[in-house]
Amino acid sequence: MAQIGIVDGLEFARSCAGDVVRLCGDTLPGEGLVKACVRQNMSNLSKSCHDAIQQDISASVPQDGAQAKMTRITGLNNYRYCEIFLIGGNPFDLEGAVYNTTN
Repeated sequence: MAQIGIVDGLEFARSCAGDVVRLCGDTLPGEGLVKACVRQNMSNLSKSCHDAIQQDISASVPQDGAQAKMTRITGLNNYRYCEIFLIGGNPFDLEGAVYNTTN
C-alpha cells in the first residue's frame, strides 16, 4: 500500500512539475503559498496534471475514525507494539490515520 502511494505521488510530481514551475515559479515555498498558487490556477493546469490531481483526490485515508475514542495507555515500558501510519488524500490536503496494536 505504501509503495502504491509513493508511485502515485511520483506520477503526480511528473505530471505537474512543469505546471508548477510555469504558473507558480516566482512563488516562494513555505506557509502553503505554492499550494495556494496552484489552487488559484486550476483552470490553467495541463490535462495530464489535472488528471493526476483528480486521481489523487479519489484516493484517501479510510474515514473509520468517526467512532474512535481517545485512550491513554500508561506503563508501556518494555512492551512491544507496532504503529501503522496511513497517509492519503490529494496533494493539496493530506490526511493521516494512526493505528497501533496496544488497545
